[in-house]
Formats: sequence, C-alpha cells, structure tokens
Amino acid sequence: SVVKQRILCGFGEKAKGAPGAPTKVQEGPNGTMVLDVDGPSGGSKQMFREAWKSIMNLFESNFYDDVDLSPGKIDFWVYLFSQGFALTVVIPIWIICGLATAGILWPPQVREYLFVQKETAVSRAEIERAKLEQLREIQGDIKTLK
Repeated sequence: SVVKQRILCGFGEKAKGAPGAPTKVQEGPNGTMVLDVDGPSGGSKQMFREAWKSIMNLFESNFYDDVDLSPGKIDFWVYLFSQGFALTVVIPIWIICGLATAGILWPPQVREYLFVQKETAVSRAEIERAKLEQLREIQGDIKTLK
C-alpha cells in the first residue's frame, strides 16, 4: 500500500531494469552521458538522496488525496506518528550531524540547495551571444554542405 511504501521509505522495493544498467542518461552536446548507475558504485550519496526523498514524501500535501485515511483507521495514526517522529527526531539529528561534519552527512539535496550556485536571470547579452553562436554554426554547416 501507499502508506506502507512511505513509512518503510521504499526499502524492499525491487530495482527497475537490469542490474548494473544506468538508470539516468542525459543527452549531451557530444553524445549521451550516463548520470547514474545502480549498485555499489552509486555509493552513500545515492543512499542519502533516496532516504531524504522518502522522508520528504511523508510530508507531501496531496497524500490524503491518494489514500483514504481517517482518524478511525490505524494507518492514519501510524502515518501521523511517522511524520511526527521524522519532524522531531530524524530531521534535526540529520541536520546537526551535517553541521558537525561540515555538510558531509547532509543529504545531497540539502548540499545542492546550500552550496550550488543558482541560475540567475539570463541577460540579453547572453541571449544574443547564444543566437550569434547558433548563426555561426548554421553558416558553418551551410559551407560544409556546399
């Protein structure tokens, strides 16, 4: 059930796809690039990412739309206890451990939020530069076709 998956944080789920096959691939300018591989090479970073995502799924606002929970059911109380436990114990301990280790034990999402530079608004000069570069590429392609 959905409640069981959220409370158990996705543990026990079978891996999708072939073992060792990449789960995420992105098209790059020089061909395809593998972003993520299942298995031991994923390391603790992937484990922290999945654990944090599972904890955050406990607090999704549309959860009650997906599942019929009412105070008369035991699932409601287990889910409510899980939310309270995560909010008052797990998350604060995780953040304190991250502070004590200079961010090493924080989940990747928290590190990305705090340390990765965010994209700012693209300036007109950058847009014009990109258009000019595309125009030069097209002109080069036309010359090679002739």
